[in-house]
Formats: sequence, C-alpha cells, structure tokens
Amino acid sequence: ASYIDVTHEDTETTGLIDYVYQSGFAGLQKSMTKYTEAGLTAYGSRYEALAVENETDDAGLQASLASAYSESLTFNLKLSWHKSTIKVGPDGGFFRDTNEGRLLDLELEKQLDHSNLVFSVENEIKPSSSGLLERHDRYRIDVSRQFTERTMGQVKLINTFVDDVTENPLFVSWEYRQAICQLSYRIHQNWYFWGSYSYAWKKYEDADGSAESNAVLLSLRYQGY
Repeated sequence: ASYIDVTHEDTETTGLIDYVYQSGFAGLQKSMTKYTEAGLTAYGSRYEALAVENETDDAGLQASLASAYSESLTFNLKLSWHKSTIKVGPDGGFFRDTNEGRLLDLELEKQLDHSNLVFSVENEIKPSSSGLLERHDRYRIDVSRQFTERTMGQVKLINTFVDDVTENPLFVSWEYRQAICQLSYRIHQNWYFWGSYSYAWKKYEDADGSAESNAVLLSLRYQGY
C-alpha cells in the first residue's frame, strides 16, 4: 500500500500553477509457483488547482502476471482498467469530459552470453502541471553487455508519445525521444569510472516547435559492499 500527497505553491512569478496532487494504491502479490507471480492492485489519484478551478480524478484496477519461461527469458504483464474525469472552470463550465479504457504494460527480458536485453511497452495516465490528464505511451529497448571483467556498457532507446486522455481543446500532443549510451570501468576493487552520453528530442504534434539536447556526464564512483 502507498499514499502520496504533493502540494505545489507560491508560483505567482514562475508561470506555473499552484496545485494539490494526491495518489495512492493498495495491492496484493502472490507467488503461484516457483516461476510465476500474480497480483491485483486498486489505485486512484486526484489533482486540484483551485486558482484556475481545474480538477482531475483517475481510478482503476490493475491485474499483473510475472513468469519465467526459462532461466534466461522472463516476462511481466500488467493489464489495467481505468476511469478518468476532468473539469475545467467553475463546476466544469468551460470543459468537462470522462474517459474509460484499458492500459497495457509488457516487459520481456532475455539474458544472453555476457549480455542482457529488455524490451518494454508502458502505458501511464497522469495529470500535467496544468491539470490536463495525459496518456504516456512509452516504448523502451535496453541492452547491456559485459565486455570484459572490468568493463560494462549499456544502451537505452526510449520513445514516448503523450496525448490527451479526454478531448480537451487546450491540449497539444507531443513526442519525446531519448538515447543514452553508458560505459563503466572498474579501476580498482570498489572504484569505478563511469561515463554517459544522452541525446533527447521533443516535438509538438499539433503546433510548431521542437527541441534537442545533448549531455555528457563523467564521474568517479565508489561502490562498497
């Protein structure tokens, strides 16, 4: 079980919006066999921005199943049903809509000789900072490889589509792509040199505008036992 309560305030000069966001879930996981685990979770969230009179509510039920076909191949499946409601303006006078639907999360992990491959499809619904409910459809490929006893590399490719859950006329859909390359080298015992390069790209679907970023990070790490 989990409960989160967030208050965002004092935004007069930032261009953002004061809001309160509350979310929680309660669930149960059970091991069916040595290689299979099932679960059931109920969840809900509420967003409220009093200054602009925006409210969003989202509730749902999620069933999950995790299993291992073999020692080298596992999968994790999550299927959810949800109901989302949004009201904009006094009592929803400017805009009001309700949406019901299903969400699907799927993750496959394959272990190879000195390598690991993960492919996942993730669906998520959450409010934006302005209170509009967003649906995030995320596709991810994660490949890691142990090159030598001391050297390990990893590549992550992530593509995310963000769309409106309801038919809100204020919403602008967008796409976000990210590529990350990481390399770690064990210098001596618990000391590691770690470096990464990341590229990110964002583009609006229904409006002009895009952005790119490049970042390099180098670090020296100590990892004890």
